[in-house]
Amino acid sequence: MKTLSSRSWACLLAGLTLFAPAAEAAGLLGKIAKLAEKKPVPFDLQADSAVLAKDYLKLDKPESLKGIKRVAFPSLQVEFEIQSHENASSVARSVGEGGGAEASVHTTYFLKGGDDALCQKITDELYSSGTAQLQAAGVEVVGLDAVKGAASFGKFPLKPTPFHIDKSKHDSVFCAPQGMQTYFRPGDQRLEFGGISFSALDWNGTYKALGQELDAALIEARFVVTFCDLEGSKQGFWQTYGNTATASVKSTLALTFLPGETRCWVHSGTAKASVFKPNNYASLTLKHPVRAGKQLFEVMDTTTTGQKLGDAAVTALGVVSSLSGGRSMSSKTKQYDAHVEGAEYAEVVTSYGDAVTKMFVSQIRAAQ
Repeated sequence: MKTLSSRSWACLLAGLTLFAPAAEAAGLLGKIAKLAEKKPVPFDLQADSAVLAKDYLKLDKPESLKGIKRVAFPSLQVEFEIQSHENASSVARSVGEGGGAEASVHTTYFLKGGDDALCQKITDELYSSGTAQLQAAGVEVVGLDAVKGAASFGKFPLKPTPFHIDKSKHDSVFCAPQGMQTYFRPGDQRLEFGGISFSALDWNGTYKALGQELDAALIEARFVVTFCDLEGSKQGFWQTYGNTATASVKSTLALTFLPGETRCWVHSGTAKASVFKPNNYASLTLKHPVRAGKQLFEVMDTTTTGQKLGDAAVTALGVVSSLSGGRSMSSKTKQYDAHVEGAEYAEVVTSYGDAVTKMFVSQIRAAQ
């Protein structure tokens, strides 16, 4: 992986436009755009984590955090988005003989300059930092060797890391710390068929056995790091009459911890002294995007000349591609490479990941 350049962060906006009246809704990563309306400014790394947690975290069953003194990590998973794709398409209703139009936009961004080794390094650092924060809060952390050696842990549907998932909307690499294997919760939609090979019943029973085997509460932590939010135009399908129509895809480049998907589960009823109850766990979920206030990307349009965009264009880039959609079908495909420098990328992801971890730990500390 190359190293990330040290440039000031700003949102990069690229509009890809075709004539047509409607388009597909945004994909999974479009959640950022919606939630960012509530938190448009970059996340404040210097603010008190307990204060930030009140605003940024959604807590379910916080009472389950009370009295936790010993924990183990069967899962700390970091998902790094490395490709983002979105389509927008639309059809205008026919007016008169030979009328009507159809248009579509296909936009893809690729993250360039990183590799699996760097993702693994970042994951290891986030785990080490999280462990240190818990220990500073007076919580004992069971070592990963003990977790890996537990018979119950081997019953999870484990996958080697780094682990890649290539989906239609985005491509990601998943890492777990220090040689740990990773797994996906039952029904996880990032897997084909929703990960149905591991049922909720198996999951509850395995967690009970693992927690009692390690004599510890269990923490599952998941961080989802994105670099590009793509959103298709939302005019709808077949909404206007005429011989022209418009479809567009908007792109925002910003290193972001994705809300809703970045979360922490704490299973408190698994230690030997506890009474186990199925699904008895606290859930701490990021409500708003944690977005870096620093620009890390240089963008190259690889659909045409591949010419590197200059620094002046990076802070407020508007790329507009248009085709006449009159009485015909028109299509435009755009592809971009977003280049980063690995050392700075790692530094920024780790800094903001640590800040998210501090918010999680602040809630465990407050419950003691």
